[in-house]
Amino acid sequence: MNIQDQLQHELHRLKSVKRSEAQPQVVAVDTDLGHFKFVLVAIDSMSCAVTNLSLSTTRFQAASVDQLGILGSELASRLIYLLEPISPIEIDKDGGTMQLRSNPPRQDDDGTQYFELLVHHSGIQLCRYQKAPGHVRRVISAQLTHEVLGRLASDFAAAVANF
Repeated sequence: MNIQDQLQHELHRLKSVKRSEAQPQVVAVDTDLGHFKFVLVAIDSMSCAVTNLSLSTTRFQAASVDQLGILGSELASRLIYLLEPISPIEIDKDGGTMQLRSNPPRQDDDGTQYFELLVHHSGIQLCRYQKAPGHVRRVISAQLTHEVLGRLASDFAAAVANF
């Protein structure tokens, strides 16, 4: 069973259990490529609210910063189905991290919302943030259909497999 099928199976199992931001649940799917996990805040028959999506892997440990940059750019070209397109922002050569963000971010009366994707030696991480005027940014849940969440897991896994 591939990572997308494993994830859909897990989401189907969890649909009957009520969730809230006060009682989120960590959901994890293990594969031979790594450990995909996220925090489930809410779920219904078609969508879910999630935070802190990540795929931890050992396959990037020896990667150069340039290789991580290429991987980040490849992920940006794949993740075109998110609310906003993402693009590279910077490479931290000392920390070995490629940072990508929504470009342009979503802006409304509540401030700015954006995705941030980090590609580093220990894996891939995706979070959604909100920055209200005069406040520090905070992680917020991303509202995703089950299909989009499965696609993210599959795209993360493909990036690891093709590395």
